[in-house]
Amino acid sequence: MLVDFRNAIVHGNEDTIRSLVAGGVIAATKGSYVMHRRALNGLAATMDDEVAGQLGTLLKIGRPW
Repeated sequence: MLVDFRNAIVHGNEDTIRSLVAGGVIAATKGSYVMHRRALNGLAATMDDEVAGQLGTLLKIGRPW
């Protein structure tokens, strides 16, 4: 849902944006943006940390970043 909303915004697909908002799937508000942005930043940080650890283990080196 969040990826669809993001893609609709980036590609200027107003119909998809309206559909997602009208269907109650997501709120096009600053508060909703901030909440989702925080969640995505946390997810990205966790994924980055996990990939670095796994690569370090796989390649038998220290963490690459």
